[in-house]
Amino acid sequence: MSDYLWDTSKQIYEGKKKALVEGDEAVSRQIGMGKDIMIEEEHVHLTTVVRMNMEEEEGSENKLDEDEVLGQMSVLIFAAMDTTSSALARVLHLLSIQPEIQDKLRQEIIDARNANGHKHISYDQLVSLPYLDAICRETLRL
Repeated sequence: MSDYLWDTSKQIYEGKKKALVEGDEAVSRQIGMGKDIMIEEEHVHLTTVVRMNMEEEEGSENKLDEDEVLGQMSVLIFAAMDTTSSALARVLHLLSIQPEIQDKLRQEIIDARNANGHKHISYDQLVSLPYLDAICRETLRL
């Protein structure tokens, strides 16, 4: 897993560096449009970190070692993946031990699909379901 995170971070980092060399249009074509986030002591945009790091002269005390940037990226990727999977596991667990809540949520989703002609529910419809929203918020609160 560690190697996978490192390799993924390196691919993203190399892509950012390449886009920055190619210019602002290349950065804006990437996902996040140059406003992807990287966490250090404060919130910093990764593209900004890469750009500033590339502009610093070799040997400057302000120049980050590429391994430091890659390490931060790996931590961020792991944290995002871990928190999402943990939250989903928690929601599913809570629903499994409370069948009456699971039934009520299932009915809300069925009603939304029926109102939509049994088609897929759009993102906007999904986020507007009040009971689903309440379940997600309560799970995160817990």
